[in-house]
Amino acid sequence: MDHLELVNIHTLQEVLDLYDAVLTFLENNPDATSGPGWKRSVYPTEAEARAGLEQGSLYLLRDEATGRAAATVILDHIQPAAYANAAWAIAAPPSQVMVVHTFMTDPHLRGRGFGRRVLVAAHRLAREAGCLCMRLDTYAGNLPACALYEGMGYQSAGQIDLGFGQYGLHWYQTYELLL
Repeated sequence: MDHLELVNIHTLQEVLDLYDAVLTFLENNPDATSGPGWKRSVYPTEAEARAGLEQGSLYLLRDEATGRAAATVILDHIQPAAYANAAWAIAAPPSQVMVVHTFMTDPHLRGRGFGRRVLVAAHRLAREAGCLCMRLDTYAGNLPACALYEGMGYQSAGQIDLGFGQYGLHWYQTYELLL
């Protein structure tokens, strides 16, 4: 069973290095037809990581072979305002909804199951916290992420606009998993 490690001030740099690795990969592969659409200095930024650290909601999963950070995620109960426009399967109070934010894996470890392992561990944390469901969004063109979520049983709750249209990111696909 995988363990998500709560990030602290001593391990924050590992998360920031992972952010940099993902953003560098995206910059160096501009012809990719699918992906999160993330842009350096827009999202994700050090500010998101530090906010997650301060809230106690920033986690990482290590590659057991190397001990290095393989994936990171922010898990909390904060739903963006645009989530009010999604067609969620259940009406649950925020305290019973675990929301996935800024979820990424090291691009050099793609295809090794780290994304799935993070989500399985996140589901366990959410159940232990008394949550009824998991919710998340991803850029609608991020086909690998959509396939992962759908393959793990997440149901589409429709598309929403998160306000990133000026970056060409108009629609985000929302997903929900009942726990």
